[in-house]
Amino acid sequence: MATYTLHSYNGITPEIKLQSYELYGSSRLGSLNLGMAVEGDYNLTPTTNYTRSLGLKQYELSNHLGNVLTTFSDQRVFAPAGMSSTNSNALTPKLISAQDYYPFGMIMDERSWNEDKTKYSFNGQEKDREIYNNESITTALFWEYDGRIGRGWNLDPKPQIFISDYATFGDNPIASKDVLGDKWDPSNNSQKQADYFKARTAKEITNTEKSISDV
Repeated sequence: MATYTLHSYNGITPEIKLQSYELYGSSRLGSLNLGMAVEGDYNLTPTTNYTRSLGLKQYELSNHLGNVLTTFSDQRVFAPAGMSSTNSNALTPKLISAQDYYPFGMIMDERSWNEDKTKYSFNGQEKDREIYNNESITTALFWEYDGRIGRGWNLDPKPQIFISDYATFGDNPIASKDVLGDKWDPSNNSQKQADYFKARTAKEITNTEKSISDV
């Protein structure tokens, strides 16, 4: 829910900072980026004076798969010329980043901008930059996933007989999602595909058993 960092400068007393925490409604809306020290003496005396700093909140816009496409802040800026034909002083949210994906989650460089400014990407999963410093690698509860090859770094933790343990998203990343990395969501077209695989596998097993019995 929150990210902390530990800073130590040449033997000086380490400083712990609250970098950010997630904002939620019915699902994740974005994050609040603070960079605030959490150690020290604070004045907790009630006050009637409150302040609000704009630009610290980062909201997400995502598609039906949960892929984060755009992030913007709560800070408003003047809209580019020509955006509004009726108001020359129109305001618009400040855009932070934009990113698009190939079917299995690899970042499209030519359709992305400032993609390193956002923490989440494909299927809403967190980017993992610690190994390759690559925007197309994500992590979830049950896997480490590489969108460049469309494969997880581990076998399916919940294998299904009708599809390979190496397969991801039921081989249909356009209609399926796998938020936790354990089982792709069998909804809509994905369910039809699952039923097809099950029926085909059952038929192949029956034919194999029949062939063996005829020998």
